[in-house]
Amino acid sequence: MDTLQFRNGTGEFVFWSAQDPGYSSSARRTEGADVSKMLDTVMNISKVISQQTRHLRERAEPEPGEQGVGIYLPEELVGYSIASIEVALRGSDSGQGIAADNLSESQGQMIRGLLSCLTRLGALELEGRPDGGRESIKQAIIKRLLPEWSRTSLTSFSYPLLLRDPFTILVETAAVAPEMLQHVLILTYYACLARSVVGPVYILNKARQGPTVQPLSRNHVDLFGDVHMFFMSAVRHSPIFEHTATLVFETFNKARIEKMLYAFTLPFLRRAAILCRAVVPLVFPTSATGDVNEYKRLLTTLGIPPLSDLPNQDTLQNALSGWCAHYGHSHAASQINCGVFLELASVYRIARLPLTLDNLFGGRDKVMRCNRCNTVPTDAAICLICGTTCWGSVTFTQESTCGGAIGLYFVVKRCSLLYLYANDGTFTQSPYLDVHGEVDISMRRGRRQYLHPARWEDIRKTWLDHGIPAVIARKLESTVDSGGWETL
Repeated sequence: MDTLQFRNGTGEFVFWSAQDPGYSSSARRTEGADVSKMLDTVMNISKVISQQTRHLRERAEPEPGEQGVGIYLPEELVGYSIASIEVALRGSDSGQGIAADNLSESQGQMIRGLLSCLTRLGALELEGRPDGGRESIKQAIIKRLLPEWSRTSLTSFSYPLLLRDPFTILVETAAVAPEMLQHVLILTYYACLARSVVGPVYILNKARQGPTVQPLSRNHVDLFGDVHMFFMSAVRHSPIFEHTATLVFETFNKARIEKMLYAFTLPFLRRAAILCRAVVPLVFPTSATGDVNEYKRLLTTLGIPPLSDLPNQDTLQNALSGWCAHYGHSHAASQINCGVFLELASVYRIARLPLTLDNLFGGRDKVMRCNRCNTVPTDAAICLICGTTCWGSVTFTQESTCGGAIGLYFVVKRCSLLYLYANDGTFTQSPYLDVHGEVDISMRRGRRQYLHPARWEDIRKTWLDHGIPAVIARKLESTVDSGGWETL
């Protein structure tokens, strides 16, 4: 299996790359099967996306034509899809269940379908083995999680585990060994906790020169226990890093470090719950606990011991010690970039518009001033992603610098929304309604209009669910006139 893994020592598998040159020849041997057709569709689309987004990926990749080229499917296809579902579900917590309880049947089928594609790719690469190569991939995943194997000179794993996204390893496990999900889930959660310690040190060290931080009281002692002990144990393997972390901990007290651990690991728990509910729903049923704390409900549902129970978990202590030592030695040697990417569990919202439309015109010198030319546009459009005001004729320029291929604008004088995707776009009805609940397009009737909360939330959901391209496509399909007798 070593020859089928990345040469940089991450433990990722080359046959799960979007542009793997070995896929096309393998796929032809199973032509005609429904699963193979679905796999072929997924691979063709992923290959196109991978080629178009090469400039956005910072990691080093092999040359085109070699194995391991392109996006890594477990992370940037399956992981990103589940992350998008989790982000869209934020803010829907009722205080009773977990985010995975709101997972729709179609979303669950999508996750299982993508995982079956990963399973099929492994079977095609390891064709001829009785179990489709699952046991070999399973052992390779376990090998990557065992820290003592990473530090020996007989292995190629020179890349610290804490620099990999733990959720990606969980996705790999779900594809080839779902029966092992519970065990890998616990390990990856604690890897995420360790990443939540080493990651913020870089940022907080720069913030130490600011105003004095006022002490706070801890709210989650029962979840995280002795935060200071865990924090210093994770950074003690690099003297320079340990010194920096000590200064950071003295500046930002236990309560703030605890709050960061809570915020940085909550997205992982939500996404893990969604993955486990889609793959093995009977093993991870809906929790009956009535705890008001979502974090506690997730730990109970997933069967993960809290950090406060770590002194009683010898296996987890050994794993954490090995992972942190590997990271600390790499940091001390300065061999690679040891920065860690973390994500907050905040709710994503679009820019705010005033409750009454009149307020846009009353203070328009302040509200609708273009940042490019410092003037008030005659045809103003407000970007709902970042809140910037721009001319209606330059919205495509703003789109490329703000939302990538996606654009979402409120055109003030037309009193309508403008959706953009690539080179296409369409207008839709405004979120503002008059006192009779009617839309006044271009303000022809002149009645006072008010922001409708339900319509405003639908716009946000459309943006979060990546529904803007679909809205544009449906609108264009309904208005296309191909000409000829058929359209008379």
